[in-house]
Amino acid sequence: MKRPSFFDETKVAQVYPIDYVGIADCARRLDVLPATTDRFRTAVLGIDVQNSFCIPGYELFVGGRSGIEAVECNARAVGWLYENTNHITSLYFTLDKHRAWQIFHQPYWIDINGEFPKPGTIITESDLLDSFWTVNPAMERISGESYRYLSQHAVHYVKQLALSGKQLIVWPFHCMQASVGNAMVSVVEEFVHYHSIARHSEPVFIEKGQDTFTEMYSGFKPEVPFDHTGRTIGKTPNINPIDIIMSHDTTYMWGHAKSHCVKATVTSIMDEVMAIDKSLLERIFLIEDASASVVLPSFDFTDSADEAYRYFAESGINIVRTDNHMIGEH
Repeated sequence: MKRPSFFDETKVAQVYPIDYVGIADCARRLDVLPATTDRFRTAVLGIDVQNSFCIPGYELFVGGRSGIEAVECNARAVGWLYENTNHITSLYFTLDKHRAWQIFHQPYWIDINGEFPKPGTIITESDLLDSFWTVNPAMERISGESYRYLSQHAVHYVKQLALSGKQLIVWPFHCMQASVGNAMVSVVEEFVHYHSIARHSEPVFIEKGQDTFTEMYSGFKPEVPFDHTGRTIGKTPNINPIDIIMSHDTTYMWGHAKSHCVKATVTSIMDEVMAIDKSLLERIFLIEDASASVVLPSFDFTDSADEAYRYFAESGINIVRTDNHMIGEH
């Protein structure tokens, strides 16, 4: 399919108001059938395509090694989505949504002088045992939990992360609830509205990352699901990813960051699929050139993301690119 005239690739890095009326009028004139008539059903899962990650100058822009990688990826992805509008049955999007007082944000922690850690700080078990970093006493008022509980959970949390080869990183404030950073990228929002009207199909949004006591990179599973008492933490969405996979012939995934939320989301989906029927992995397609990795002055996660994608491919998941694959080509 042709890209609509309103799609302006030069605006991918911008935040701007959406012409909903004009886009709807353009979409209703498109000669395509409703999604309910699709005999071959295709889902697209966009992961955290939000301003905080995708717009230069925002809080946690995923520049990758090129410095503008999220912008480049989004331009390719959205153009490809328009070209496949008539083949996309359903749209799903995970959305990061955070508050200031969470375990991965600065105010949760203080040093001996009462100072917050800087973004990018790694907090380890030894840091906690040596009281180099401690839980901010203000967390008692914020969370309603005792300081003893908070301190014990902190040690439990970093130990649980370490068991799976992960670390607790203090991230910059990002995707704060009701903020501009929390919102979907404008150029993606245009496509979502266009597709909804053209194909008579409602998009599904999956919010994540709102629990005080755990991170949630995956759209469907918290990093640490239980506290030190065995209590469940990390609210999981009502949508089961298996239902998405099972109700569609193919599911395409893309978004940011490839090294974190995409990797974690795909991993959690793959774990559930393999517990049921490994052959279902063949229904999953990762759009490789539509996802950027986190590269910071002190961290470059590109190689670990690429390694994960190699593992996904070896496990049976399809890795494709926007420049050599269209939906329905297998």
